[in-house]
Amino acid sequence: MYKIYIDDHLLHAESLTESEYRVLNPILSAELNRSYMLSFSVPYKHPNYNRIAIYKPTVTVYDGSQRVYRGRVIASDIDFFRNNRAVCESDIGFLNDVIMRPYEFAGSIEAYFKKCVHEYNVGADADRRFGTYSISGTATPATNLTTAQIQAAAISDFVPGVCTVTDPNNYIVRESVQYKTVYTEMMDKLVGLCGGYLMTRYANGIDYVDYLAESGVTDNTQTIKFAENLLDLGIGASTDNFYSVIVPIGAKQENDVPLTIASVNDGNDYLEDAEKIQMYGRIERVVEWEDVTIASNLKAKAQAALNASSMYNEITVTAVDLHGFDAAKNRFRVGNKYRVYSYPHGFKSASDNLFLLSKATISIDNPADSAYTFVRQYVMGAGDKISQMINRRA
Repeated sequence: MYKIYIDDHLLHAESLTESEYRVLNPILSAELNRSYMLSFSVPYKHPNYNRIAIYKPTVTVYDGSQRVYRGRVIASDIDFFRNNRAVCESDIGFLNDVIMRPYEFAGSIEAYFKKCVHEYNVGADADRRFGTYSISGTATPATNLTTAQIQAAAISDFVPGVCTVTDPNNYIVRESVQYKTVYTEMMDKLVGLCGGYLMTRYANGIDYVDYLAESGVTDNTQTIKFAENLLDLGIGASTDNFYSVIVPIGAKQENDVPLTIASVNDGNDYLEDAEKIQMYGRIERVVEWEDVTIASNLKAKAQAALNASSMYNEITVTAVDLHGFDAAKNRFRVGNKYRVYSYPHGFKSASDNLFLLSKATISIDNPADSAYTFVRQYVMGAGDKISQMINRRA
């Protein structure tokens, strides 16, 4: 059973004994590597109608005793009936509140991740900070420290959350001469270059930011089955990561010109895949590795990336969450993986049917209207057509 609060004041409850505390049409929209959005309308006679305000109050959503959302109101307007319509963003959006000044960095992915969140904590309001710092040997929530204490703390003593994304060299180079938000820098220079997922987490009264190679866990309490809770299944082709020629760019050199592979590749600054060119034509892409300073290493990375460049079939599934019918089944959670069984579509065994829940639109007061999107990608072979994929699996 969901409840919504603004600061510590009740906005929405589903129980009949708290019927005056109801908002209209509360919808939670969640998608990986995006700020989760919450929208609702507060009736004019709601006891906490006047508490809706932009930015400062904190909005939380609880599923029973578990907090599943923290955010703030970013837009509000009054309709004809004087209902206050509010739109909220989740706490990952707080990282847009602080600007990272120009910097140079060299070190591990985890160290850069810590640097970004630490700089956010220095500039953020105390109640919006993430993680803990070791103060006199004790892990102390960042929310309990002064700005001066955080500035004086060693980044090595800072735990923003969990970082499981790695680099083969365990060494990256990052720099910026621009003034961008912490969120933009992390998305561009971590997720954009190294992959993974930025996610917030609440544990033991402390808010954390995690940078994860895998977004969640495999939930075996629920499965998606044909003629039971599977609503739709479709296949589409994706060319987002496909190219037949790669032009790799490395770190900037002393003359501010980026490193290329020309010196170790017979004067050519590109690599090409003859088979892909024959099949699909010449399609060039520039790929940057800002941390690579040696031409031979850059060429090796580029060759691996070119080999991995593929067209994908993306299989998309929509399904019904069965938690409302059986409390023993966990609710669907974005980032977790679930098994799909659909004999007509070729998903017959547990070995190849794991799908990622990538997006959800949750109707808090009417779960039957919720929508969940699960995806899985398959590499297309040369000459494959979308119409062949289902037939091949079946």
